[in-house]
Amino acid sequence: MSAGRWVLGSLVTILAVGTLGAVLVLGAVALQLDTWADRSANQPAAAASPTVSPSPTGACPATDDDTPAGCLPYDPEALMRSNDAYRQRSSTPEDAALAARSVPAVEAALAALTGSGATFRSQDVVDALTAAGFATVQTTGDTDVWGDGTTAFGIGVSVPGGCVFGDVRPGVLALESGGPIADGGCLEMPSH
Repeated sequence: MSAGRWVLGSLVTILAVGTLGAVLVLGAVALQLDTWADRSANQPAAAASPTVSPSPTGACPATDDDTPAGCLPYDPEALMRSNDAYRQRSSTPEDAALAARSVPAVEAALAALTGSGATFRSQDVVDALTAAGFATVQTTGDTDVWGDGTTAFGIGVSVPGGCVFGDVRPGVLALESGGPIADGGCLEMPSH
């Protein structure tokens, strides 16, 4: 077979395969269009003028009585409960007992800071707890919720079984133990 004939045969084959492919693609598109047209034909005709459903204009506390028109009922007590759910602590009794065993070690790590009565920074609290072997320590920082400097800090320390948390300030150390909060971590952030 000559090279020219082979090239010509190859081109014819490529052209035939390409044409067949194009026919298959166009056929598939035509089937899709027919299916779409059938679906559209089975849809009810659009109304001449749109109707507007009434929207609530306000929220009203849920009561046993009928809800007034334009009100979206809500349960204020359920909203209050859910608002505080992020800060709820949870643990098993065994975990709580295990976490309570770490309170003296946290107190000992912070005794030098709080016992002197001198002011200190939140980083000093973190450094003292880290030096005592506590890996995960959270503090509220050196400013309060208004951005003012503070010498009182909320702390949260991850310990076996849960958390040791509380308040640290010059001359005062108030600690408790329990499970982590629902938001994660041991420290409940201050609120306004």
